[in-house]
Amino acid sequence: MPLLLALLALTFVSSVSATPFRWTTFTSVSSVRNVLVTENNLWLGTTGGLVRFDPQSGEFETYNNTRGLAMNATVGLGEDAQGWIWIVAPDGRITRLNPETGQTKIISDLQDEIFEVSSIVAVGDEMFLGANNGIYRFAFFPIVDNYRVSERVRVLGNFPTGIAIHDMIAHEGYLYATTIFGLARAPLSSTQFSAPASWTGYTVADGLPANNVVGLGTHGSNLWIATQSQTVSFDGTTFGTPIETGEAFNHMLEYLGDLIGASESKLYKLQDGTWTPLTPLQYGLSSVANVTIDGEPLLAVGRSDLFERPGGIQFFDGTNLSPIVAQEGIGGNVISSIEFDALGNLWAATAGLRLGVSKFGNDQWTAYTRSDTLQGEFWNDGPVSTVGDDYGGMWFGSDGGGVLYYRDGELHSYNPNESAGYDVDGPRLSNIPGSNVYCETRVGRMPTGEILITNLGSSSGRYIAVVPNDWLSQGDNPAPWVYFVPDSTPSARINQVDQIFGDPFGRFFAGASRNGNFTYVCDMRGTVADTSDDVWFNYDPVELEDAATTCFEDINREVLTFAVDHQNYLWVGTPGGAYYSQGGLGASLSSLRFICLYDLPVGTKVNDIHVDSQDNKWFATDNGVAVLDPTFTWIHVFQISSSIDYASDLASNAVTSITSNPETGEVWLATLDGLSRLQTPYVSRKPELDKVVPYPNPFRADGTHTMYVDSDDLGGRFDDLRVFTLGGRLVRELTWTEAISTGWDGRNSKGNLVAGGVYLVVATTADGHSATGKIAVLGR
Repeated sequence: MPLLLALLALTFVSSVSATPFRWTTFTSVSSVRNVLVTENNLWLGTTGGLVRFDPQSGEFETYNNTRGLAMNATVGLGEDAQGWIWIVAPDGRITRLNPETGQTKIISDLQDEIFEVSSIVAVGDEMFLGANNGIYRFAFFPIVDNYRVSERVRVLGNFPTGIAIHDMIAHEGYLYATTIFGLARAPLSSTQFSAPASWTGYTVADGLPANNVVGLGTHGSNLWIATQSQTVSFDGTTFGTPIETGEAFNHMLEYLGDLIGASESKLYKLQDGTWTPLTPLQYGLSSVANVTIDGEPLLAVGRSDLFERPGGIQFFDGTNLSPIVAQEGIGGNVISSIEFDALGNLWAATAGLRLGVSKFGNDQWTAYTRSDTLQGEFWNDGPVSTVGDDYGGMWFGSDGGGVLYYRDGELHSYNPNESAGYDVDGPRLSNIPGSNVYCETRVGRMPTGEILITNLGSSSGRYIAVVPNDWLSQGDNPAPWVYFVPDSTPSARINQVDQIFGDPFGRFFAGASRNGNFTYVCDMRGTVADTSDDVWFNYDPVELEDAATTCFEDINREVLTFAVDHQNYLWVGTPGGAYYSQGGLGASLSSLRFICLYDLPVGTKVNDIHVDSQDNKWFATDNGVAVLDPTFTWIHVFQISSSIDYASDLASNAVTSITSNPETGEVWLATLDGLSRLQTPYVSRKPELDKVVPYPNPFRADGTHTMYVDSDDLGGRFDDLRVFTLGGRLVRELTWTEAISTGWDGRNSKGNLVAGGVYLVVATTADGHSATGKIAVLGR
């Protein structure tokens, strides 16, 4: 048959709203872990969310954490008797999705209790879930209108307590479960599956080829059992003769009357008592299911991402495998850095199995990864830092592969091993001593446009490179770059420089790496090409701490990020927190002192600090995001939806990089589990609007007082006024007339008086401009 996939139209589903504090998630859904077939759809559980594939239209639709899922990554799929889809997250939370309405419900019974699921089996109106530490039995409870755990089955007969379940199936009145110690079964009529006596165990002593059983399937009335290298049938009483497979079958199912076995690399058919390969060797096979498309029975084959190719879904007609297809999107979910280019495109550096970079422009993603675009030394290590130049080019530093440069649709690698990495004088960047390939770099830029590069431990002794604007204006060309060697006083580890940053005074800061002690500062005195007049300064941040601060004992000398805010404060993120310069930077560094940011609400490792258009500082940490306003007040904290104090639709608490669009107020947050976009009111201020000054402030919300905003204080008319909690929840929306004439009476949209606390007040114009202020509300 024609493999039909040439007719499939791939679509990307996204939504954009101008509403402040609205979240959108972008993930890669190419790596398929599970396949579930329902009456009308094919469901794919992926590392980036749940995907619905419509066989009739050929369209994909993605569900993620901003569409109701507990998390993006999926480790198990199932369907209950009510037709709802079960999606299990790595933290144990289960999302039930109604395919007709899109409604979701969360089951949190197993949160932080399991991390892997092998199978979900529906038996009547009950659900059985096989996990890494046993079996969980679920029943529907009308009072909560949801499923809850009715039994935790930790002991299967004589097998060890809390044993991992490899696979599970309901067959001929029994529930079968496979483990490393053998096969166990219990009658489905059992009242208590948690009673060890309910289970019967089968091992090699009973006829199994081996105790480590990895997969189950059925063919006719027989159960089929797979071990690491053999399969065997079981009629409920007697085991058949073992058949060699040579490798483990993780899945077995009946297709067109034949028994099919699936390993991680091939499909096999049982033919005349022998397993015969049906497909060529192709690693990454993760799941198999029967599906009918246009009346023709097919096998849907899930594929995971590999270094050499992205995953997705294939279809097998008994003879041929179709090409792999998947929903288009970002290259990978492990995102190390993001930044805008001069043309307004967002770039994301991705790690994991899809090393590379992805560009988001015109609401579409274009991926340049090792698995689907290029090979080369750079792709062995992946990009970790990102910066754009003034000519539409993008620069990426890496943990071992040198520098990647993108310009006008072409990629250029600069390292000791690829031809693009050479100029008229030889390699532009060099490896560390003792390795011919390892070239670790970070990239930054000067406010005047020059690109800055650190070459950690460079064997050539040129630890810092600056790419001049003359070179950048031409694109890749043989002209040399300019190289800098830090002042050797102090001489300890001057080659251990990592993050690099240009300040507003024509200097660059090269921060210490994990093995360094000092940050080096170079004043180029306005002449990039002439290094003879450079003035160097170096410092140990601990030695420059302000006496009044209290947390420098936790501050690490290693620099993970630099930033300068609108008041010229230098901000530095480290593995142990953050600090900033006392009184801001000036033309002289002789009086430089640092103050510890001792009250960071979340996280200990500060991966990035971003300054938005209204001078708010966004801290990307290993445990969420915190936002500090210009008055040094924490105005927002964001963590994932399971957070008790700071729940939001952030994709992951592990946030690596943040950037924003000052024209739209969109803040982009890169995480280790996808990319989040947050619509905020923090846009560039225009002359029409200034800061919102509500009065009286404080304001007592007792039903008798009213808060007003004077449009004259704003410098112009606004169209509506919104009151938010500091967590981003909308409390009340007023028109311009209401805000000016009747004011806010302290009630929410339901008419209830709000609780005391600090609230955010946002005035917005019809053309998208906004201004913000804060109001302290006193409760009754």
